[in-house]
Amino acid sequence: MLRTTLVDARGSARTLSSLGIKCDAKEIPEFLNGQKPAGWWLFAHCQFNGQAATGGEAVTLGDAIDTSCDGTAAVAVGDGQFIGILSPNDKAQAALWWAWEVNPLQIQATGSQGFLKKRPTDIIVTAADGALKVKSVSRLYRNSGNYQSGQETSLLKALGR
Repeated sequence: MLRTTLVDARGSARTLSSLGIKCDAKEIPEFLNGQKPAGWWLFAHCQFNGQAATGGEAVTLGDAIDTSCDGTAAVAVGDGQFIGILSPNDKAQAALWWAWEVNPLQIQATGSQGFLKKRPTDIIVTAADGALKVKSVSRLYRNSGNYQSGQETSLLKALGR
């Protein structure tokens, strides 16, 4: 069953019950059941290639189409799930929402950056539906609205890697 879908009509609070995700007007994902995630992260560069369902909030998560999109993304990790929303830079394009189980994910970190060269330059997360290629990871602190860049390692740790 697909756990990735395209959602039109961006820029306002939305709920996608089939994935168990809701978001605010800034397209920051939250768990629909109200659980507090281990954290939120922002990706300055994110690219997806794979399969996604169409239909937005009314989607039944059945029919899939080949999908390729890139932009920025906001994600959360909690209770064995990796949820996120990839927002293309063109507001006319649909956003890509996903809710993937963490255990079967294949995660590859490549390159090195930072003062001590301990942070990867790219992270590739592969799920059954497709693959995300991520660069420039920041941690978002929802209570204050602040963020901290250079957080690739904290994302990998939250994903159990």
